[in-house]
Amino acid sequence: MSLQYLGAGRFLGGYPEPSTPSDRRDWVMRCQRCGTSSPIGNRFCGNCGAPLTASDVARRVGTAAGPAAVPVQLASELRWVSVLFVDLVDYTALTHSWDAGDIRDMLAAYFELARGIVGRYGGEVAKFIGDAVVAVWGSQTIREDDAERSVRAGLDVVEAVAGFGIDHGWSDLMARGGVVTGRAALLPGADEGLVAGDIVNLASRIQSVATPGSVLVDHVTMRATRRAVGYASTGDHQLKGLPKRMRLWTALRVLGSGRDGQRQDGLTTSFVGRERELDRVTSLLRETANSRRAQLVAVTGQAGIGKSRLVSEFRTHVAGLVPSVAWHRGRCPSYGDGLAFWALSEMLRGLLGLEEDENGAAAGVRLTEQLPQWIPDDDERGFVEPRVGVLLQGETVTSPDRNSSRHGGCSSSD
Repeated sequence: MSLQYLGAGRFLGGYPEPSTPSDRRDWVMRCQRCGTSSPIGNRFCGNCGAPLTASDVARRVGTAAGPAAVPVQLASELRWVSVLFVDLVDYTALTHSWDAGDIRDMLAAYFELARGIVGRYGGEVAKFIGDAVVAVWGSQTIREDDAERSVRAGLDVVEAVAGFGIDHGWSDLMARGGVVTGRAALLPGADEGLVAGDIVNLASRIQSVATPGSVLVDHVTMRATRRAVGYASTGDHQLKGLPKRMRLWTALRVLGSGRDGQRQDGLTTSFVGRERELDRVTSLLRETANSRRAQLVAVTGQAGIGKSRLVSEFRTHVAGLVPSVAWHRGRCPSYGDGLAFWALSEMLRGLLGLEEDENGAAAGVRLTEQLPQWIPDDDERGFVEPRVGVLLQGETVTSPDRNSSRHGGCSSSD
């Protein structure tokens, strides 16, 4: 984990240290995804961008230092992934009298719609099976919120399919989805799909018992995303091919990410190995209080390294030392559109106690009711409210007069 600065670093291990420059030229980094050779020291493949590790080191073909490098054999790799399986409801009954060309056009538009939504949430379409779409998160790039992305994508796909059907006069066209999170075998470069394993079959079985227009998830997915997505239990289901009944949950709606979603229930483990980073952040807070100048701290690191735990410990530490600190939390997702002010919008929503789907007039009323407690002056409040309201309404307001001598702004402590 690194604070404020993340060095680029160099690849140093995984091959014998060359004694001469010519020895070094005998070694290459051979990408296991596409087979392209890159110079020693490269951290990523110059052709496909895949990360290069010590296991990718090989001698050049025909060098005197040793035998020719053996062609790379693509081996499966186990990854923790989330799989979304979406299928059209009663597809056969709906299209049995259709012309083949009409079916082709409908499926092409449906697949393009699903591919666009999956891509917006950072997923990859593994395959199309008949009228079904299989999408994967975590096969190539691992993110801490892959499970949440897959559920949100599933909700968007089933909603978009219903709207697509209505727009084209197919009111009965509906989809349903299933999401499963677990371990799967990654098959880089394989034509039959990105991942293999029971997880794909399980996602298919789960979607088969979902009601039209809904998304069902397994227990692992529900536990990983329940802070961001509202669920309702649908009880135990006997899925085809499984010896035991499985409890499933239906995704109701997105709750938003403004809550302290990183804290886990019953977290009692000791905080180990990050005391230096915690001391550094707390010292920056003290410096901010003393100098009255803002500080920006960037916490970077791979998924699972402890970034969220560090923030949680910092919040606990601050709450005990300085009770007057106002803590506002917002997130800018790396997927979707129109995200420039997303974090600021989430902070404001959290301050007002708004849910993600509370927009329009309801959000405006809440802002009007609560704003006086922070800005008691009527003139100041009249200036700030329409500008802050843009974050809630998603509308454009008239720009203030550039010749006006009035200056306004918002300040907050974090």
